[in-house]
Amino acid sequence: FFRSFVRSFARHHLTVSDGGDAAGSTQEEAVQQLSQRVQAVLANGGIPFCVGGGNDQSFANFLGWQAHQQQQQQQPQRRLAVVNIDAHLDVRPLLPGDVAHSGSPFRQMLQHANFHGTYVVFAAQGSQCSAAHAQFIQDHGGDVVWLSELQPSTTAQSFELLLNALAAQPDTDIFVSFDIDSIRASDCPGVSCSSPDGLSAATALDMCRIAGRHPNVGLMFRVCANLAWEKLPSEREGGRVCVCVC
Repeated sequence: FFRSFVRSFARHHLTVSDGGDAAGSTQEEAVQQLSQRVQAVLANGGIPFCVGGGNDQSFANFLGWQAHQQQQQQQPQRRLAVVNIDAHLDVRPLLPGDVAHSGSPFRQMLQHANFHGTYVVFAAQGSQCSAAHAQFIQDHGGDVVWLSELQPSTTAQSFELLLNALAAQPDTDIFVSFDIDSIRASDCPGVSCSSPDGLSAATALDMCRIAGRHPNVGLMFRVCANLAWEKLPSEREGGRVCVCVC
């Protein structure tokens, strides 16, 4: 009965719409556009689901959420728990001239004056991460769940337990960022930094379903698809990334 009710409710009360593309002649312009779009969707009571290229856009998502909170002027101020499903930690320093890049978004977020929350990287691969960056996350109150600590048969359940633990904190919204290079190359080859190790596509899809139905998840972002890979003539390879993303 419960499943039938949920399906009926979703069919009659949920609306999926396209909020448009965020683009600009510079990275700064694109970040500003995306943050404004995220803020507008949140202001209208929606749940932004962004599909992007590089993970540098995760900082724009945070800025949009933060702007919405300031606009609401809620007391007490809501906290943001960020779960980054990723093979990498993405807290690298900015480039010379304070230029942001795909490896810096969560360092920018953690160092932002208005960030009051938690950052957790899930399924990080130790062979692709710096010990100094892991220490940076811990020094800023975050945590890393390493892929080597997870059992393939229970990874999705561990992810759900993490979301529940974060949601148990008072006045907390959850932002799930899913970098698909956390999926092993045999299942999802066309990403920014593929690896033979990683999550299976089946586990990744289970985790997406868990995040999608969790009541505290108010923002999702799917990143790092290398769409140029989809133009390969090989039918064996082409299309696999888009299937995973969709």
